[in-house]
Amino acid sequence: MRNSAGDLTEIETNVFVVSLNFSGVILLEKDPQNIHQQIASQDGFDQSLDALKPAMEVERLRSQVVCKEFEVPLNVPQVPLSGRLPRPLKTTFKKSAH
Repeated sequence: MRNSAGDLTEIETNVFVVSLNFSGVILLEKDPQNIHQQIASQDGFDQSLDALKPAMEVERLRSQVVCKEFEVPLNVPQVPLSGRLPRPLKTTFKKSAH
């Protein structure tokens, strides 16, 4: 996440309150080159790949911390270039919506 100055910032764990009652976390990841292109086209922000890769690692580590603290599993699938979610994830999202 970026703050108002455009710097990467960490989401504090207390944002994920226990009352959310979530049973797991799915961290969707894409190829860094694909993310780079998407950010540039959507936000007009030209972040270098050298800066993007460590940011992705920090995001993954933060997800691990949150999952450990709330004792829930972390699933990290690679999103295909098509951008479509794999069928098992679609099923998971549909189940959690009820």
